[in-house]
Amino acid sequence: MKDEAAMKARFEEWIIEYGKRYKNKEETARRYELFKAFANMVVKAIAEGGAVFVTNHTAAWTEEECRCLYDSDVD
Repeated sequence: MKDEAAMKARFEEWIIEYGKRYKNKEETARRYELFKAFANMVVKAIAEGGAVFVTNHTAAWTEEECRCLYDSDVD
């Protein structure tokens, strides 16, 4: 998605949908960049006929945050 205004609108909708709150403008901007990278990866994967991805509550997470979700030591 190359249109910045459309991407920002999508991010704002995502924030509302998932009830996200960030402590300041800097954190919001950082999360927006993460969201944008993820959304662009989704568009590319779909265009290439690869796996189907969606933007969910983890769309603005860092790699480290995602790893914590899946690399648990819980048996």
